[in-house]
Amino acid sequence: MKSKDLNLAAYLIAKGQALVCAIPDENGKYYFEFMDDENVERLTEEYYLGHALVNPYQFVIAQKTLKNIVRNYKPNVNYVKGTILSQPVSR
Repeated sequence: MKSKDLNLAAYLIAKGQALVCAIPDENGKYYFEFMDDENVERLTEEYYLGHALVNPYQFVIAQKTLKNIVRNYKPNVNYVKGTILSQPVSR
């Protein structure tokens, strides 16, 4: 699942979902990509229906992490659960 919504991405990370990668498009907007699975779909639906509950501290930390990724973007680097991987993540 790909999204340009930084807050949704922070919510998914705060709920324990793995960020596969963060990639800028040709306009400099970032896509945040997560593994496609039932949990991501369910959590995304909860988020957009206004039923999302999350630990506020974990949410803020996830937001700051994503903002750092965007600010310090390096091509060909994948970011998974806060760990920077030098090898692509298998999908």
